[in-house]
Amino acid sequence: MFSFFGAIEIKSPEHARVQNAPAVAYVRPHELEVSRENKDGAGIEAVLKHINPVGPMVRLELDRCDNNEAVTVELSRE
Repeated sequence: MFSFFGAIEIKSPEHARVQNAPAVAYVRPHELEVSRENKDGAGIEAVLKHINPVGPMVRLELDRCDNNEAVTVELSRE
């Protein structure tokens, strides 16, 4: 599960009129928690497809359960 911390507002006047368009989000590793359980119901459920340890980092390849979109997560090994 991904832990989601609530709504985010990013001020970007050049994109103010864009709605319902595909987007890419980057999240700082210390703001993301990957766990086996979604205890509070605020997470995004995903299936782990592949783990790739790369030096001090670990890359996780996941498929979201709600829309089958692929998600790549890079975290420190901590």
